[in-house]
Amino acid sequence: SYRALEEKKQEFSQLLRAQEKDYDQIAKMSKAIDKLYQQLDSLQLYKAAFQLASINKDYASERVKKYLQLVEAGTPLQEAREVLDVEAVGI
Repeated sequence: SYRALEEKKQEFSQLLRAQEKDYDQIAKMSKAIDKLYQQLDSLQLYKAAFQLASINKDYASERVKKYLQLVEAGTPLQEAREVLDVEAVGI
């Protein structure tokens, strides 16, 4: 969520301002922030795909239908999202 992302960014800023920097902790925090950004992107993409498909699944593109099937089957969002990548599927 945006709140979790903001909290991590604040913690990260505090680590960077600290006099005795804990570089291991800074690296971990940076990775955590990146992961939260990816999760937010995935959730926003899922929401958009779901809204498109919900309008009328009969008219949803096959890529959107396949994405929803993968997500419902428990496929990680980052992996399922590749189905929606226009460049990756050659459209």
